[in-house]
Amino acid sequence: MKELKSGLTVSDARVDALVAFLETLTDARYEPLLEEQRAARAAAKAGEGE
Repeated sequence: MKELKSGLTVSDARVDALVAFLETLTDARYEPLLEEQRAARAAAKAGEGE
């Protein structure tokens, strides 16, 4: 019950793997949106390192 209240802990590597898998399921017409999201994630990660 404690895990249900606090939420599951998922590593960054696991999240990245899940995102990569879900991106493989994306229809071609949404590919441009994926590029925008990748750029936004990269910018956010670069901002974390500062």
